[in-house]
Amino acid sequence: MHSRRFETLKIDISKYRGVEEDSLLRWFVELDDAIRARRIDDGDMQVAFAQSNLAGRAKTWDLGLKLHNPYAFGSLEDFK
Repeated sequence: MHSRRFETLKIDISKYRGVEEDSLLRWFVELDDAIRARRIDDGDMQVAFAQSNLAGRAKTWDLGLKLHNPYAFGSLEDFK
């Protein structure tokens, strides 16, 4: 019997900076698509992937929350 090997597709998404011209809703759609394509099933890894795609004010906000509570986001839904 052959085991089925699942391929992942590495989709890059834009960095969310938290500035007025960035659409958070659009970024969440990109994020969800990339997570599915990369087959990231673990909740902690999903949050880490999302956080790795923040920049500027959004990254500063995220780091500020982590300083006060390293476990602020228990899931991707909490992050959103």
